[in-house]
Amino acid sequence: MLTAPEGYKAYFEMVSSGLVRSLQRSVERSEIKRYDLAELETVAYILLASRVYLAQRYAYSNGSVKEPPEEVMKTYSKFVRYALFSSDVDCSGPGKGECHPVTLSS
Repeated sequence: MLTAPEGYKAYFEMVSSGLVRSLQRSVERSEIKRYDLAELETVAYILLASRVYLAQRYAYSNGSVKEPPEEVMKTYSKFVRYALFSSDVDCSGPGKGECHPVTLSS
């Protein structure tokens, strides 16, 4: 990043715009229901930032790259699944950004 700031910026914009397009397709297929299109760039940057910090913490050690622990990968997947794809929370109420658990009837 420090030696090629313009290249890094172009790379990061390419990666983030691709992720936003992927999230848009998920919204259009109703796979993601709690975020509207205007929120997807923010969601993309949240996901990218978490991946960078998780990699710094768990994948890089003593100058080498290793597979993150399985529990880290499971937790990250669980976070993404429930933060983006879970349907047991309703965020469609009048208060933008307010989400409430859905009561499931038997």
